[in-house]
Amino acid sequence: QKNWRSLAIYQLLTDRFADGDPRNNEIHDGDFDVRDMTFRHGGDFVGLKQKLPYIKGLGCRAIWISPVFLNGPNSYHQY
Repeated sequence: QKNWRSLAIYQLLTDRFADGDPRNNEIHDGDFDVRDMTFRHGGDFVGLKQKLPYIKGLGCRAIWISPVFLNGPNSYHQY
């Protein structure tokens, strides 16, 4: 088994990466707008799962995702 420190890691902001299920975008009223960089864009785990072959094709064998919880109104990462 490889040590994770030797793996190529793909880092992503979950909200910005891939929107695989648009049905969950409007859960919080008025906090979704892909035209505004300060609003959430709808990326989710469904989209991430759909893009795993792409990430693997880049040679990456691990992913590092952003925090996925909402810390405040219209907040998509809270770093």
